[in-house]
Amino acid sequence: MQLESIERQLKANAEAIQAFLSPVDEQQARWKAQPDQWNMIEVINHLYDEELLDFSRHLKEALDGLP
Repeated sequence: MQLESIERQLKANAEAIQAFLSPVDEQQARWKAQPDQWNMIEVINHLYDEELLDFSRHLKEALDGLP
């Protein structure tokens, strides 16, 4: 089923992000290449906010349109 495939992919994405960030210490996570660029913490917080606030709404809208 398509929904199961999506669920597996979302879980794999979460695991990949966790594996990517696990060796990063706080100093590295707060580092910015330029003052106007985001650091790793800001990027992860943005992804979290999108997941929490927007993704579920968009998913509901998409699923409501299914037969």
